[in-house]
Amino acid sequence: MTNLRFRFSIRQLLLMTVVVALFLCAYNWWSGPSLDDRMVRAAERGDTFMFAALIALGAQVDRGFGTGGYDTTPLMDAAYDGDLRAIELYLQHGAYVDYQEKDCFTAINYAAMEGHWDIVLRLHAAGADPHHRDATGSTAVDYAKEQGRYDIAEELKKRSAREARPEGERSTRE
Repeated sequence: MTNLRFRFSIRQLLLMTVVVALFLCAYNWWSGPSLDDRMVRAAERGDTFMFAALIALGAQVDRGFGTGGYDTTPLMDAAYDGDLRAIELYLQHGAYVDYQEKDCFTAINYAAMEGHWDIVLRLHAAGADPHHRDATGSTAVDYAKEQGRYDIAEELKKRSAREARPEGERSTRE
């Protein structure tokens, strides 16, 4: 039996260490969380560069990931959590604002139910329907009234009335 001896220089050992480390990083990247989960984390951190990169790599801004089996979208979860920074990222990348989960809640319903009025107004400005009824029969306008935010309820009604007017017709206040 022959005695095997390996002789490596310090440079060779360092190179092998770097190659193994890169391989482990790549393996962790590809076997780790999905692109969609990474996109959600990037939005939560406000990391716009990583968010855009993950969208370019194929992350789906409107994918439902079923938190608790409700098939919510990242936009809906951000609305529920009150994360305006994430809301802006999702809207900039074309998130559908009126997606309904299994109990007919939309992002604007979640935001209104939780009292995130800045998000309610932002979602409405992006085209969300404040009169959509969820499974409880409530709308964003109803939630505003229930929480004593009559100013928000009136603002939503005003904006909706303006949008419903035939093109070219203006109200006397405009």
